[in-house]
Amino acid sequence: VDIVKCDLCELNSVREAAEIVRKEHSDIMCLILNAGVMFPSRVTTSDGLDGMMTANHLGHFLLVSSLVSNLTKSEGGGGVVLLT
Repeated sequence: VDIVKCDLCELNSVREAAEIVRKEHSDIMCLILNAGVMFPSRVTTSDGLDGMMTANHLGHFLLVSSLVSNLTKSEGGGGVVLLT
């Protein structure tokens, strides 16, 4: 089990985390994604996106889509577990 820290509100942070995982793990059996935020008022990310939408959905989508090739290399195909 490896833990890679990234800020799901910052898409550059997600890209950097995906790059670390791609380099360290040629095949991924399971990717577990866990995040959930609720801001009391609207927060805009440095990318100009809604912070809650980015953290809860867009960051996960970017991470998984960046690692699809590593997931499919795993024997039997890799799995994704998403908890928000």
